[in-house]
Amino acid sequence: MTVVSIARLALPALLAGGLVLGAPAQADPAPATPDYLFRLPERVWILGGRLSETGTRCGAEQCEAGYRSGDLVLSVRRAGKDVQAVGGMRGCAAVPVRTLPASTLETLSPADQFTRIQNAALATAKAARSQCGSPVADLIDTAALVNVAPGMAPRR
Repeated sequence: MTVVSIARLALPALLAGGLVLGAPAQADPAPATPDYLFRLPERVWILGGRLSETGTRCGAEQCEAGYRSGDLVLSVRRAGKDVQAVGGMRGCAAVPVRTLPASTLETLSPADQFTRIQNAALATAKAARSQCGSPVADLIDTAALVNVAPGMAPRR
């Protein structure tokens, strides 16, 4: 796992951009709250191949970025060129999901892919807070998500 700590970006400014969302495949089960992320340190993105498994690294086929802020957890996962953001709040059954299929991302420049992934992650966090009645709207630094964008070279 890699710990990434960078400058904070304003949530409202990033949410102002457009967001294109796709639907998950029919055979996929509905994601659950990524409870394993509640053990992460506060407000720092952790990167790994699969954060639910110890010691895996981001690779060309799989990467997950996990984030925790108080009772909010956020997972942004890439499998191949598909990206999915899953959020959740401790003690709340609502699990907002934003899926960006490869067909949505493949025609975009790497920078635009990154922007779409940032927007999906922030919209998922906002939806989790809203659906679970949390008034907290802290700033979430999303620069570490460059490691999840299919067209971008990972940064450390």
